[in-house]
Formats: sequence, C-alpha cells, structure tokens
Amino acid sequence: MQKPPPKPASHRSLLILAYLIYILSPIDLITDVIPIAGWIDDAVVASLLAAEVAALVQDRRTEREVVAKGESTDEC
Repeated sequence: MQKPPPKPASHRSLLILAYLIYILSPIDLITDVIPIAGWIDDAVVASLLAAEVAALVQDRRTEREVVAKGESTDEC
C-alpha cells in the first residue's frame, strides 16, 4: 500500500485552528447535556487535533533534518 502524499503545512495549520475553535466553542454537534455521547464528539476532535499536531511537528522535524543535511526540500 502506498503512503498518501503529505498535507501542506498551511492545510495542517488550518485544521489545527478549526479543531481548537471547535473544542473551545460552546457550540457542539452533540451537546454535552447528553451524557457520554456529548463527550464523545469532543474526544474525537481532541484526538484529531493531537494527530494533526503530531504530524505537523514531524513534518517540521523532517524539514529541519533535510535543511541541516544541505538538501533541497523542493521536488521539481
């Protein structure tokens, strides 16, 4: 199976911002009044946020390693 192409950093940053706004916003898809179900959507968004932050950090680390080696990050 082939690995999907990486998302651009700006795309990741926008997703992270959207996830943070959703988590901090009082408006939810499923209200927190409903026990368990109301918390599940927040937990899903929090896990997506953690995954995007981890991927962004990994991308930045890889870019720094490539630059430190003196290689170009362009694939032209």
